[in-house]
Amino acid sequence: MTAQYQVTPSMSIQAGYVTSLARHLEVFPNSNNVTSIVDTTQDTKNFVPFPDFGHGSSLATTNGNSYYHGLQTKVEKQFSHGLNLLATYTYSKSRTDAGDLLNGGSTAGFRAPDVPGAGIRLDYGLASFRYSNVFHLSGGYELPFGKGKHFLSNPGRMSNALVSGGA
Repeated sequence: MTAQYQVTPSMSIQAGYVTSLARHLEVFPNSNNVTSIVDTTQDTKNFVPFPDFGHGSSLATTNGNSYYHGLQTKVEKQFSHGLNLLATYTYSKSRTDAGDLLNGGSTAGFRAPDVPGAGIRLDYGLASFRYSNVFHLSGGYELPFGKGKHFLSNPGRMSNALVSGGA
C-alpha cells in the first residue's frame, strides 16, 4: 500500500508499507539428529534414532518460514535545466528460521531440529541478512544537447541525429 503526494509542481513525496510472508522455505536441518536435550560432553550416539548410522548428514526439507515488514519513503525534486534529486529511506524488519541460500546459507545450523517441542522454530528470529535502516541519495542531470535542447538541436543536421537518435 503506497500513498503519494505532490507538494509542489516539481516535488513529490511517497510513503508505502510493504510486507511479505513466506511458508515452506527450504531449510537444511540434516538427518539422524539427537531427539532429546542432552549434555554435550556425553557421546550423543545413544540419543539418535539410528545409532548405527552417521548423524548430521545432508537433508533438505521445506519447513522454513519468514516475514518482512517495511516502511519505504521517497522524496523526488525536479530542478531547472534537467537537474533532479532523489532521496529514499526504508525502515524494515525481517524474521526467519531459514537461511539465505543465495549467500551460502547464513545460518550456523539449528540447535534442536528433531527435539519434540523445539524443532527449527526454536531458531526463529531476526534474519542475519536484514538491513533495518537504509538511506539512499542520488541525483541526475539531463544533458543540454539534442532535439529540443539548447545545444545541437538543429533539425536535419547529422549532429542532431547522432545525439538525439533521430533526424
